[in-house]
Order: sequence, then structure tokens, then C-alpha cells
Amino acid sequence: MVTMKFGQLPIGRHFRYQGDKYLKVSPLQAQRPEATKARLIPRSALIEALDQEDPPPPAVAEPIDPQALAQVMDRLGGEITDMITASGLDAEQSAALLGQIRQAFARARRSLQLD
Repeated sequence: MVTMKFGQLPIGRHFRYQGDKYLKVSPLQAQRPEATKARLIPRSALIEALDQEDPPPPAVAEPIDPQALAQVMDRLGGEITDMITASGLDAEQSAALLGQIRQAFARARRSLQLD
């Protein structure tokens, strides 16, 4: 068992603090195995590390098909357009809002390299 500060412990590792066993779930929070809520632990708190090795890395998600993503974004754009049209905004306000949303969609598509 190794004693260290809470901030030095990697997320996903088990440790003992004030007599109770915890799992580090974020840089500042830990959770007891039977609890549903996390507890705030000061980074400077002295803890006793229980795991001898780091947890396995998280599973890698399957990559998203770019064509499917483009179709989803197109449908979302259409739904947003329909909502704005039905919102009761006057024509000038609707056109201005739609223009801003289209620019945001274009930026998102470029950042995802869909265009």
C-alpha cells in the first residue's frame, strides 16, 4: 500500500481515505462502491492507494461513418429550420437566425471534415 496525495492518484484507481474504500471518479471526486453519489476529496488529502496497477484503458468506440453523420446533420438542420419557421418570428428575424445557424452548421461540418 502506497500513501500519496489524492491529486497524484490516477482516475479509476481504488484507495482508502479516513478508513473507507473509494474509487477515484474525477480529479476532485471519489465514490464508495455502494454509494450513488460522489464525494469531494481535497487534492492535498493523504490517501492510501490500494491498486497496484492502473486500470485498463477505456474501450475505443467505433468511428462514426462520415456519410451517416452528414445525413444526421442535414436532418437536424431541417428540423431547426422548421422550428424557426413555426416560431412566430417575423420574416427578417427568422432569416437572420437561420443565417447564423447555417454558418454554425457550416463551421461544424468543416471541423468534422464533412465538406
